[in-house]
Amino acid sequence: RLLPLLREAPSWGVDLGNVSLLALDDAEETIRMGLMDEVCEVCTILRHFSRQRLRHVILSQALSHEAKSMIRCLRNSLLRQQNLFGIRAHRTQARARSVNHYYAVAPRARWPAMLAALHNTLSLPSGIIFDDESAEARAKARSSLRGHGVTASVWNALQEQGSGARAAARDGAAAAPRGPAFHLMPSDLVVLKVDLPQVRCVLHFEVPRRELSIYGLRLMCLEQNCSQKKVARKGGVGGRSLSVLFVEEVEIVRELEKTFGVRMQEVPTEMLVAGPSL
Repeated sequence: RLLPLLREAPSWGVDLGNVSLLALDDAEETIRMGLMDEVCEVCTILRHFSRQRLRHVILSQALSHEAKSMIRCLRNSLLRQQNLFGIRAHRTQARARSVNHYYAVAPRARWPAMLAALHNTLSLPSGIIFDDESAEARAKARSSLRGHGVTASVWNALQEQGSGARAAARDGAAAAPRGPAFHLMPSDLVVLKVDLPQVRCVLHFEVPRRELSIYGLRLMCLEQNCSQKKVARKGGVGGRSLSVLFVEEVEIVRELEKTFGVRMQEVPTEMLVAGPSL
């Protein structure tokens, strides 16, 4: 009953920013009924939208050895935002292993120019750019990308505010017939499981360090099961879907590699140079 309300809360204007406690009653029954995916999703939504450190309270009637083991696994599931009783974590890790991962390290101000240079070099397919910094940062990124000849339209069911966002939406609609473009959005939409376009390319303007699982959720927007020949024609980079991460510190790359069991390759410098504009 709680999950549908949380999914709608942002669109209704309900502020989840001050939520600091998640209490789970009758934990063993929740586990036996197979509801852990839903519990983990509630936890993910709250941790994403809350500005507080989220604490967990687990209530249980039994203290058997089996129950203690289940509660311990439940605690780890909540902390990692992964259903360790089921297959949810394996799905995102499996998706991550089917993707080519790249990264580039540079100050945030350079990311739009680097993305534009990479797009010009590789003819990237239309894709999604995820940026959780702020609405203002996304508006600035849209403007910078437009200055480098890359369209980044708004795709946000929660509605970015301001005339800049409306202008970006108009720009995206006008530019659509001319070829590949990008949708720029926060991760809110993948956390809330809003229907998003399936794409061949996902680009990340940083991943929140406290929410590394967000990286895996973003990858679920990538198309699957295309023939190698078709993908090679569309993608410009090998025969698999593409994920490119822009970060200011390389440490987060190593943490993601460990979390998802993948190897991320650094984008060659020559692909990120676009002359004087950089």
